[in-house]
Amino acid sequence: MLDQGIIRPSESAWSSPIWVVPKKADASERPPSVDNSSTASAHTSLENPILEIPIVAEPLNKYHRQLCIRVVGDIKKRPTGSKPFDTHTRTSVQVSSSNLESDVVDIIKEFVNPKVKTALLINPPLAFYDIIPIIQDKFKSSAMNLVLCKYEVENVKEYLRQQEILKHYHDGKTNHRGINECHLALSRRYYWPKMKDDITKFINSCTICGQAKYDRNPIKQQFNIVPPATKPFEIVHIDLLSIQNEKYLTIVDVFSKYAQAYHIRDGTAISTLQALLKFCTHHGLPLTIVSDNGTEFTNQLFSEFVALHKINHHRTLPHSPNDNGIVERFHSTLLEHLRILKLSHKNQDVINLIPYGILAYNSSIHSFTKCRPFDIITGHFDPRDPLDIDISKHLMQQYMQTHRDNMKLVYDAINESSLSTRTHIIENLNKTREPEIEYQPQQRVFVNNPLASRQKLAPRYSQDTVLADLPIHIYTSRKRGPVAKSRLKRVPKSAQLLQGATGPDCSFDNGSGTQSRDNT
Repeated sequence: MLDQGIIRPSESAWSSPIWVVPKKADASERPPSVDNSSTASAHTSLENPILEIPIVAEPLNKYHRQLCIRVVGDIKKRPTGSKPFDTHTRTSVQVSSSNLESDVVDIIKEFVNPKVKTALLINPPLAFYDIIPIIQDKFKSSAMNLVLCKYEVENVKEYLRQQEILKHYHDGKTNHRGINECHLALSRRYYWPKMKDDITKFINSCTICGQAKYDRNPIKQQFNIVPPATKPFEIVHIDLLSIQNEKYLTIVDVFSKYAQAYHIRDGTAISTLQALLKFCTHHGLPLTIVSDNGTEFTNQLFSEFVALHKINHHRTLPHSPNDNGIVERFHSTLLEHLRILKLSHKNQDVINLIPYGILAYNSSIHSFTKCRPFDIITGHFDPRDPLDIDISKHLMQQYMQTHRDNMKLVYDAINESSLSTRTHIIENLNKTREPEIEYQPQQRVFVNNPLASRQKLAPRYSQDTVLADLPIHIYTSRKRGPVAKSRLKRVPKSAQLLQGATGPDCSFDNGSGTQSRDNT
């Protein structure tokens, strides 16, 4: 072995007296060059003279052109061809182990088109180490469009069996799991063209999924600019506020942001109207009253009151708190004032602290109008406050004219400022929102169930049918009144939108640049 150069003596004092010289392997002993990525790299034969065949994770069935190679003994059968689906072709060939190189070269030349991607499946799997080196040695160009698959799954051609498989897996085994999970699981056992589309359609049409599952991406419609009020007490918002078992009728003027809260004995219609009438004796009758759909505002007595005084009563859509947001914001500010006052006057009842909270609110400069609510409704800007806004100085110069002309200037300035501010706010909010969705008559929708917020096991949505589509809301067959579009569940996703979540589509390009659905 010393003479042949396999071993040679070592002169080191710390090593063994001989050491092994590694022998260079010839071409037949080198391991096959494969690419374990799912995407082949495009190189010229000069850059990479060895043909690299990527090993893909997808089953053989997904490729439009399939070549199955089986290594047998000396007796082999003729190649057979089949069409599992209209756009898929499969060729099954046998090669002799005794004449392996010649048979493999002939098969590649006859059945592989370099312009069309061809998927290989080799049986038995260990024959891969014999066949791939032959292909790499005889075909140097990397333009050979080959991929190597590790396995194949069952082809399902009959539509009824496809639906049976989907129903059995989705309804039974997985308890109505989602589209991606169902597709990942079934694609490991079955294949048919456009499987992802069928799974998406099947799950999207599942009524149980529509009623029980969350909407992870709820609809966020763009806000519309509502024409603002042009003078104080033209439009007022009203609501009931409960604090420590005591009820209050809260009223907020849209133009000036002036607010009041009146203590009432209970939430009956009579108590509510008595408090509202007290407000009207101080500030006059409003032109429009906006309220929610509480029974204290929807009863016959309240309807007769607004009709008698020719007041327009606008009721917001059910479960749409944004429509009455101005009074909800006042509630938040008032409660904040009360918490502060309660820390300083711990022994005082809340009913005694409420007037001080309202006084603080009406005496503060509002962030929207840049004026105090008291100043706007009275027209008397207090000159003793050094922090008055600049516009008041100009308005005070006009105050020597008639009070009506003076207040018109005030109202116009505030109205212009309010509209500009409102437009700016709406534009910023709509940057992250989407245009209003239009619904077609007889379209199936799922309406948010308000009980779901209090009962964890209650259905999240109820199924309904659209009768008419209007701005902001729709009418349905089961609801007596309008339904806000913000309460609807988002229209189910399509398979195209889910592409990125699970990788490539169920069918691969057949070389012509088109993908078609097989008619089975």
